[in-house]
Amino acid sequence: MTKLLFVMTGATYWALKDGTRHATGYWAEEFAAPYKALTEAGHQIVVAGPKGVVPNVDMMSLRPERAGSAENALDLGRIIRSAEEMRRPIRLSDAHLEDDDFTRGEIWEPYTVVDRNLYTGQNPASARVLAERLPKEALT
Repeated sequence: MTKLLFVMTGATYWALKDGTRHATGYWAEEFAAPYKALTEAGHQIVVAGPKGVVPNVDMMSLRPERAGSAENALDLGRIIRSAEEMRRPIRLSDAHLEDDDFTRGEIWEPYTVVDRNLYTGQNPASARVLAERLPKEALT
């Protein structure tokens, strides 16, 4: 079994220019797709974030029209609720990671980057691609 670090946002809102707050958080599929694939394959997940706060899901990502269907939205919610690791994150500063350079791909297109043992996805479209790559490449 391999231990994998998921770095999650601690944000719950964006402060807009006019001072109003817009609710936010992590996109459900970006966590749920890799989490499900990796835990089903027997791997251990550690969740980390700024100050070790419990990550907050962006509720927009659980709307059926954003998740692809009502069934997908319900499945994402079930996966997130079942993820005990999300309720006890560690502080990112306690993960002792080295600094890395990051790249980006086209917006809303699947994009993953591999650097030694760091696998990362850029956006929601990358979640399933990353979930498929990790067990085949990093965890064999």
